[in-house]
Amino acid sequence: MSPRTRAVSDTEKQERRAAILAAAQSLVQANGAALASVAEVARHAGVAKGTVYLYFRTREEIFLALHGGWMGRMFDRFDGLFDGRRLDGGVIGREMAEAMCAESQGLMLASTCHGVMETHVELEPARDFK
Repeated sequence: MSPRTRAVSDTEKQERRAAILAAAQSLVQANGAALASVAEVARHAGVAKGTVYLYFRTREEIFLALHGGWMGRMFDRFDGLFDGRRLDGGVIGREMAEAMCAESQGLMLASTCHGVMETHVELEPARDFK
């Protein structure tokens, strides 16, 4: 096992954050609605628990970030649908349902994030989420 090194450059920090989110995503896919602990996410990412706290203040912020990524992918897909065309509500509804079901853990994250956000997340990340 190679020794751990601190991420110094912006690129290294982005890669470390992405590794933490990838580990959390993997745990969500494996465990469903049971949000993993910061220690579990750290272990899966191959970093120290304290390292996770350099990037996310709380466990819930990790899952808000996952949800934000999911929402971004959904909106990108929806934007591609329109591409200057007019679509009827039935087409839009089917496409939205298909997109959401393609990553079903996103729906779980959406309901979980709304449930924990009000009491476990500070104002700035909550405002960003809303």
